[in-house]
Amino acid sequence: MNALAALEPFVRAWRAVAPPQERCGVCGHAIDDEHHEHLIDLEKRALLCSCTACSTVFAQEGTALVDGAFTVTNADFDEQLFTRVTLQNPTSGARPRPARVYLGPLARAKVAPEAVLLTTDTQVATMIGTTSPDVPIVNFRSLQRPFRVGGNAVFAFPKHFVGGQWAVENGDLTARWIALPDFARFDFTARTPTRSHELDVSPAFIDMLDDSKLTLDTTVPGYQREWRIDLAGPYDRRLVTFKGSGTGVVAISELSERVNMGQAVAPALDSAMD
Repeated sequence: MNALAALEPFVRAWRAVAPPQERCGVCGHAIDDEHHEHLIDLEKRALLCSCTACSTVFAQEGTALVDGAFTVTNADFDEQLFTRVTLQNPTSGARPRPARVYLGPLARAKVAPEAVLLTTDTQVATMIGTTSPDVPIVNFRSLQRPFRVGGNAVFAFPKHFVGGQWAVENGDLTARWIALPDFARFDFTARTPTRSHELDVSPAFIDMLDDSKLTLDTTVPGYQREWRIDLAGPYDRRLVTFKGSGTGVVAISELSERVNMGQAVAPALDSAMD
């Protein structure tokens, strides 16, 4: 399986409403959503998606992307490493969609050079590490922060979940752990295509627990039986921690498993892309 395809099923909340079809910003022709070139429009301060023909014609006159030279200091030997780079200018609209500069292996990451960026431009680099989808339980973690050429290109991932595991007790799904990554929010979810159970908790709530255990309780008053997820059937279960800062740094750690669905699937990279 292709490494990027393995990540296809991460962070859907990050995706803005996307157009039904990507189009070349020069000629307007439809282009492949995932595999196309980009041009930097210096006059409009924008990154343009480009078809192969236009990128070939204009690349010699345009501004080339440069190597990011990123490193991750604490990657595990079995982690597959990827980089996502986006560019956004808050003055370009009420809800501007970040332009994708690069998405692919960390070793080949590209970024927009300083010469094309205004002080209002925000270029964000996200380092992504995931274990192989061929294993039953997938570990995923990422760290994103604003980046400009000449800045700090060294990243360190947040810690993994330690001893994370699920069980079905008295008909409800439970999660246990030995140690958690540093976090501001902890999500415990179970999902099928038609149903979703989610529990969001704070560090203060976790500190008050007598046991390192959470339960997706379906016996609470008002909960209807038809809302339950059939835990004997196929479903996806996840433990996710988030921590952000006012400076644009966001750290995510995730432990996920597909139950009764065959091959495990890593968090969806497409949700981290746009």
